[in-house]
Amino acid sequence: MLPLRAYQAQILEFALGHTKRLDSRPFAKSADGDVGAGTRGAPAHWDRLGAVDVAKPGAWGAATALPPELSGRFTALKPINKGWSADKKFCVADSGGTKYLLRISDIERYADRKSLFEVLEQVAALHIPMCLPIEFGTCALGVYSLQSWIEGDDLETVLPSLSVAEQFDLGVQAGEILRRMHEISAPPTLETWSARFARKTDLKIQKYRECGIRFRGDEYIIDYLENNRGLLDNRPQCFQHGDYHIGNMMLKDGQLNIIDFDRYDFGDPWEEFNRIVWSAAVSPHFATGQIQGYFGGEPPEEFFRLLAFYIASNALSSIYWAIPFGQGEIGTMLSQSQEVLRWYKNMQNPIPTWYLNKQRIAAVGRKHCL
Repeated sequence: MLPLRAYQAQILEFALGHTKRLDSRPFAKSADGDVGAGTRGAPAHWDRLGAVDVAKPGAWGAATALPPELSGRFTALKPINKGWSADKKFCVADSGGTKYLLRISDIERYADRKSLFEVLEQVAALHIPMCLPIEFGTCALGVYSLQSWIEGDDLETVLPSLSVAEQFDLGVQAGEILRRMHEISAPPTLETWSARFARKTDLKIQKYRECGIRFRGDEYIIDYLENNRGLLDNRPQCFQHGDYHIGNMMLKDGQLNIIDFDRYDFGDPWEEFNRIVWSAAVSPHFATGQIQGYFGGEPPEEFFRLLAFYIASNALSSIYWAIPFGQGEIGTMLSQSQEVLRWYKNMQNPIPTWYLNKQRIAAVGRKHCL
């Protein structure tokens, strides 16, 4: 393994020779690993950056707004006001015009931000298309990280405008990228997956029943969870991106780039597909391609049964997560629960209706049917 300084130099050299990258617009996620997360207020001592945040959209500001440790290194900055995080995020440019992603977090988050940076180094070593980690440190405003910047379009925005063949091919690409990320092993001291997720399932059912909001057909979801816990036995564990769907992907010249690793975790590699509901709602062809790209063809039947388990558990937890965010978010999650029940025919069919078999893929003219 390269020493850290040598590794950073190698990454920086690579980053400067490639197209730079855009930051994420994450869907939120809760403390127990599900859709949604409570946001934290920004620390009071970040007030000096507040004026930058209300800059005219698309406008560049002076880098002098940054703390002294950073302001002298960059000539311009542009705030990034997307996402649920309380972090301050900027696109910064140096005197040569090279752009970077600068992220500043409260100093209280030093430990978890350091862990995230180290994980990003491991992922980057696998040549995953992503914002490359360049530098990590502290400044007057807290802890910061510097990453490469790559231009591109939000995949969820442009995907519907592409042909279904292109959508499928991008899904295959996403699945292949995910399979490579899953080569990173989980810590050997980690508790067994069956124990971890069974406990989480118990908590989800309990919190759903106590939240005061129920959706039609919830008994099918709960029955499926109670009757299929054995699927969790003997599952392997690996690195997880934690929020893998089209909302955290960018597209540039036909190449996907993966963003927002903030919710990384370690667990069952197949659980990583629990966010595919958001991708499938936009493009069943992309979602199908992601699965087939991951497996190099048709997945085993056990995969679909376990995926249904993970999606069913999220259908419950998304309801109580949405409550603090108001009726609009509650309505979205209630609608999602009904869509899940339709996909799985009240949990009687483990293969979701949006999944396309080979014949349906061939019917839309895909060039390389798996």
